[in-house]
Amino acid sequence: ESDVLLAQTMSSYVERGVIFGGHEHHIIDETTMDNIRILKMGCDAEMASLVDFTFCLSSRKLVNVEASFVDLTVMEDSVVVKKIVEKHMAGIRKMEEEVIVDESVYKGDILSSEGTRYKQTSVGAFFCQAIKEELETDVALLNGGSIKGGMTYSQNKMSYSQLKAELPFPTKMVVVPMTRADVVKAVEYSRKNRNERGEKKKKEEEEEEEEGPVKMARRGYLQINSDFDLVNFVNDANSKDIVQVALPRNLMGGFCNITPLINLGTQLQTFNIYPSEDDFVPALDLVTRYCCKSRWVNIIQHHFSFDDVDLNGDGVLDRSEIKIMMERFLGYEPGEFVVDDMINSIDLDGDGVIDMSEFSHVLAKLERDDFSQIPKK
Repeated sequence: ESDVLLAQTMSSYVERGVIFGGHEHHIIDETTMDNIRILKMGCDAEMASLVDFTFCLSSRKLVNVEASFVDLTVMEDSVVVKKIVEKHMAGIRKMEEEVIVDESVYKGDILSSEGTRYKQTSVGAFFCQAIKEELETDVALLNGGSIKGGMTYSQNKMSYSQLKAELPFPTKMVVVPMTRADVVKAVEYSRKNRNERGEKKKKEEEEEEEEGPVKMARRGYLQINSDFDLVNFVNDANSKDIVQVALPRNLMGGFCNITPLINLGTQLQTFNIYPSEDDFVPALDLVTRYCCKSRWVNIIQHHFSFDDVDLNGDGVLDRSEIKIMMERFLGYEPGEFVVDDMINSIDLDGDGVIDMSEFSHVLAKLERDDFSQIPKK
């Protein structure tokens, strides 16, 4: 539907045109009444579209489009490209083995992202809790469509690659003020919304519901942090209290048609406090940072003191010292990217080393009640 609308807009400027690509799971080759051809190659890079354009030299207008689809799966691999891919895949395979979520990071019910478009999941709650703590907000929200793994982790362990599979999109998290009442309205609306994909989809859902009970998948089904109490979060006395909320920026722009969040975006624009284009942090980065900080806490509280890790006694933890610490803790040599993430998670001044003030600052924020248990020399 969006491509057809785009074609109608294009026809106001050109007599003929082509729309390529897009997030589709099947091949599309259609020509609209406006003489705009829509070509979609499907998913997983298994097909390519070979297109010839013919232009009029005098008018420079497009006069003809010839297109055919090519099946890439039957073609032989390029030896040169294969070597390059193998080099990069070695790093990816290493990443698949590295565990970022384990018992030191997550303590709760079995981790599962199955059904994030239908219900609150433990993975959704964990991600939102991580984002909430990293951004120091009162609440964190993620729409179910942004979590894509659809897996259950029976041992409550998740690798880097699995984490990236769960959060594959550049979900741009921003922090905005909301009343307690509006938070609850947004969550409840998202979980009942029949109109997240427009009137046509709404009508189809209503027709299906008439035929019998059915679960409706909703991209906008809002997941919320694990310590959130929807029942007791708001009452008559505090309904207008302002809280800080972390949420995906595009939800305020109309994605998933969550009306309370669209209204919020309008209000923020009216008061000129709408988050700027570059004022965001990707959800994946926030969850990764939280996991690394939690691992820091576990390592130091139960295994090493700061002085144990500071092998040369210069008052800072450099890359080599942190790598040795990680190897002792994990029992194997960590990937370079793991060491980088551990450093970046608490390196407040960006100088590539961790001093005692940075170390203590993060621990104080994450483990205020248990800070005194950290071994010291």
